[in-house]
Amino acid sequence: MLQVGCSADVGAPNCAGSILLAASAPYLSVAASTSLNHTNQDANADVNVTYYYEVLCPTCSPGTLVPMSIGGAIEAHYIQGTGGTVAFQDLARIFVNGYNPVTSKDNVLIYQAMEGLGASSTDLTQNPSPLTGTPPNGFGFCESTWTGFNNCTGGPSSPYGLSFEVRVNTAYSIFLDANASVQATNQPFSTSYAESTLDPVISFGTGFDSTGYSIAVSPGIGNEASTVPEPATWILLSTATLALISGHRLRRMTKGSF
Repeated sequence: MLQVGCSADVGAPNCAGSILLAASAPYLSVAASTSLNHTNQDANADVNVTYYYEVLCPTCSPGTLVPMSIGGAIEAHYIQGTGGTVAFQDLARIFVNGYNPVTSKDNVLIYQAMEGLGASSTDLTQNPSPLTGTPPNGFGFCESTWTGFNNCTGGPSSPYGLSFEVRVNTAYSIFLDANASVQATNQPFSTSYAESTLDPVISFGTGFDSTGYSIAVSPGIGNEASTVPEPATWILLSTATLALISGHRLRRMTKGSF
């Protein structure tokens, strides 16, 4: 777990910070906040992780396809204080690689989801993938899938998920990113706040008999739903950036452990 934090006392520096919790599942959370008695403030935080997953099957034929699913919750919130001028950045994103039967291409982007300011959708069946939509008023949830489906809606949070396929004994990547930024001018008597989070879990497809199969993920990365404190329970340090890049070496996750 990587975390930085501080106390946003009156007159304290503006605050920003990140949490990266890799076990029991990758959990990303960032927040940025202004403080009282400061006229001009700029706080920002970002955290990202790239990790790998693989379906292991020693007895399977090369190229065997296995049904999978990934899901979780993704959120982004911001609160603008009174007075002055405030600019926000507030976005959580997930990008999943797998096999696309529509294009017959392997190890390509088959799912992306975004929540917050600047979310967008694309057509993943085309290369390059064109922009297809943005949420109402530029804030909300967007997702794009390997089927060509894409959609954007409003709101600060959304469950997300996808059924897809991968080939056995092949490593695929998942990229997670969350950022939050607040820039406030002439706002000494109020505070503004932004935060974003996401928490994915990957599993075998519903109804699939996974006897003889197992899921491996990068070292230090879990694959279970986890309980973590809400961002509001921790206030954050001055501008911070945390990143974890996990290599191709994978560790075994036994059936039923996620």
